[in-house]
Amino acid sequence: MKSWKEYFERNLEEKRKFFLERSIPENNTELFIFKPLEKNNQTRVKIRILENGDLITLLIINPKTPGFTKQQEQEHFYRFQYDNTNSYGNAGLEFNKRNRDHFDQFLMEGLKGKEVQYYKNGELIKSEVFQYYAENRDKMIPSIITHKKRKFWNRLTKKIFDEIKTIELEKIF
Repeated sequence: MKSWKEYFERNLEEKRKFFLERSIPENNTELFIFKPLEKNNQTRVKIRILENGDLITLLIINPKTPGFTKQQEQEHFYRFQYDNTNSYGNAGLEFNKRNRDHFDQFLMEGLKGKEVQYYKNGELIKSEVFQYYAENRDKMIPSIITHKKRKFWNRLTKKIFDEIKTIELEKIF
């Protein structure tokens, strides 16, 4: 394999049963959208690659996990993301063995973590996304995603939620 596009096209098809639905050039990137072969699966994978060939984003999108989707949209890969250094480097992950090894493991294991969703009167108010970045699951820090802004007084006096749902991320990917 010579590129991220080829890598993901092959591995998503073989390991995760997705196919490349389409690609869209945008500014100095190309967006690749992968769709599952299974008709009931609502998950989509969107990969954005810079014109120099570096991977900038990988989004795993499912309507059941809007908080996780929002969290991913705020993140991108850095040059030394998986280099075990304290440096981030420029935006974009180069296509090399170390980075491919990381994604090989990720594609075999899938997502780890959960999204806890809080509803009031049937409306999603906020999500807490917990992801396991290390093997020690005790060190999780949630990302809090607000879906609907509420007035300060309402947050204080009406803190109780009608419904709380937990979605295991491994069930979507």
